[in-house]
Amino acid sequence: MSLIDISLNETDRRLLIVLLIVLILFFVLLGLLGMLIRWISNEFAKRMDYELHDVVVYRVIQDPKSLRKYGMIKNNRVLFKQAIAPFIIAFLSLILYLVYSSVTGLWAKDHFSEFSTLFFNFDWSNPKFYDYFWGLYLLKQWPDWIPSAGPMWVGDFWDSYLLVPMWLVSGVYFAVDIQAFLARLAMLEKRCRTVFNKSLDGYNYYDTVSINSPGQKENEAPKQQRQQ
Repeated sequence: MSLIDISLNETDRRLLIVLLIVLILFFVLLGLLGMLIRWISNEFAKRMDYELHDVVVYRVIQDPKSLRKYGMIKNNRVLFKQAIAPFIIAFLSLILYLVYSSVTGLWAKDHFSEFSTLFFNFDWSNPKFYDYFWGLYLLKQWPDWIPSAGPMWVGDFWDSYLLVPMWLVSGVYFAVDIQAFLARLAMLEKRCRTVFNKSLDGYNYYDTVSINSPGQKENEAPKQQRQQ
């Protein structure tokens, strides 16, 4: 510990602590995100069991190849139905963008920058909030808030306030639909391997052997029972 105290000044020690805290928070958030994605995927995968249940239980399909083909058709249909909503939102945003840009002649506006005026903006570009630590240019303190940059409503940016949320909603919506599609596909592959699988796990040949003595016929009753 004394070596660290000697080789690091006060600023470096503060940066090291901040870096460790950031790394810990990053891995914690990454783990929580992975758990959330796994749980959501499991919930989405249940839809495939619902789609396959009747044809498997009633012996309509009797081999893995047919089950896979049927499941792919069902999965594609579900994706198509679920993707209608985000595509409608994206299509409406495209119409709005084309109409606004053709009327105003502004085809290269930074809509995301204009949309950011609705949020708090901080002075991230100011070098006084950064410092070098072992060759890395790291943030040493939280930057100051820029009141003139937001949050505020700018009437001329109304198109960005509509377009950006529509783009974000449609993009996230479709990404979730793709995740659900992949989760159902994984469940389909799992069911194709397990539904028609013949397994001897837990089976013991001698559990089904008759308790009669050797040489006695299986259907022959013991002598004592015949005498009675």
